[in-house]
Amino acid sequence: GMTGADLEKLRRELAYDLLRSGKSRASCDDIIEHINTLKYGVRDTRERTREELEHVAYHEAGHILLSQLLNPEVKINHVSLTARGGAGGFVEFDMDSLNNRRMTKKEVKEQLIILMGGRAAQIVKFGEDGVDAGVADDLAKARELARRAIEDWGMEARGDAGTEWHVRQWLVIAETEAGQLLDR
Repeated sequence: GMTGADLEKLRRELAYDLLRSGKSRASCDDIIEHINTLKYGVRDTRERTREELEHVAYHEAGHILLSQLLNPEVKINHVSLTARGGAGGFVEFDMDSLNNRRMTKKEVKEQLIILMGGRAAQIVKFGEDGVDAGVADDLAKARELARRAIEDWGMEARGDAGTEWHVRQWLVIAETEAGQLLDR
């Protein structure tokens, strides 16, 4: 969703664009592009190769397939292979269906599998050497979720190993399980 302030910003940006272009009306495409820019960042206009798009497509498909398998009740709002805001593509999940629940350890581990699904899909399709830097944001999100589950929510007894060791273990297990689910 968008706040009232977001809608006002959208209205202003559309008005500025109309003035700059000399148009009297905004088309649906204009409005959608402005909404996408507000929500997901500026569109990257660099020409991408077929190979890059294929990597992005498999990566995002990994997230989608695992989400539908593990959390079929979570709605997917938007999928894009358009590079925006530094991302090669993205899947937007309905945050209301994710935020309005208390996460169990099982649900945290499922979310980790979904987050690692893009990387796992690239490995299944292209091998270890086919993983690209597009996984960086997913890894950061997965690392933070695992850290919070272990450190803040007490979902793992740390003992002498410490939080970082457990975080790495959870991520390795999540990636392995994601790969196994996608490789069926």
